[in-house]
Amino acid sequence: MFKIRKIAVLILPFLLSACLVNVDKTRATELSNYSESSIKRKLIIGSTTKKDALILLGAPNSPKNYNNGNEWVYRSVQVHRGMYLFIPFINDKDQYLSLKFDEMGILSSLEYSDKASKSIFK
Repeated sequence: MFKIRKIAVLILPFLLSACLVNVDKTRATELSNYSESSIKRKLIIGSTTKKDALILLGAPNSPKNYNNGNEWVYRSVQVHRGMYLFIPFINDKDQYLSLKFDEMGILSSLEYSDKASKSIFK
């Protein structure tokens, strides 16, 4: 009986440590649902319109009056940290997307970066 308790006391912290996860999505936007490759596929320079971008990503972070603006900025920050079997992990996302449209409302350039994965494309 004593041996079973001793084993349980030794194993219990390992089992409980699997539950230590913190995910903060309070500053996450629709942008967090897309990876770099999916953004490249869905936002095509020369053919994507403001309406297409709005349907895909929602309203930009700036400008607030996006109907009159030709440069839209999206930002998404997601903190995801935890510990499994006393091994900490960090899986944060910090994405930035800048879209520039011409006078006709067609995408003329875009810039994307993800600080967590150090991925940048223009």
